Amino acid sequence: MDITGSKDCGNSPKNQLVQDVSVALAAGDAETLSKLLVENAVWEIAGERTFEGRDAIIAASAQTRVRALTVDHAISHGRTGAANGRLDLENGRKIAFCDVQDFANAKGTSVLRVSTLRVPL
Repeated sequence: MDITGSKDCGNSPKNQLVQDVSVALAAGDAETLSKLLVENAVWEIAGERTFEGRDAIIAASAQTRVRALTVDHAISHGRTGAANGRLDLENGRKIAFCDVQDFANAKGTSVLRVSTLRVPL
C-alpha cells in the first residue's frame, strides 16, 4: 500500500498516534492495532457497522483492500483526535474518510473509540 502521511505529525506524538491508527485501520495492520487500541475498543463506521473489541476491529480492518492512502490532516486536542484523507481501493473505488478518535487516557497513548465517516468520491 502506498501511504502519504500528513505534515501535522512533526512534533506531536498524539497527532502521530492518530495518523498511525487511521493508517493501520486502512492497511489491516494487526500488529499496530494491537499496540494502539485498548482491548475493549470500538470502531463505528457510520451507516455501516460497529465492531466491538480489539480482535473484532483487527479482523474487520483486514477486509478492505487499499491500494493507496493519503492522510491530509492528523490533529489532536485533549482526549480526542481526528484524521482525514482519501482511500484508493484495489477495486478502483475512491473514498474520502474521516476518523474521529477518543483516547483511552489523557496522555493519548492508546485509543478507546474510532468513529469513521466514509464518502465515495
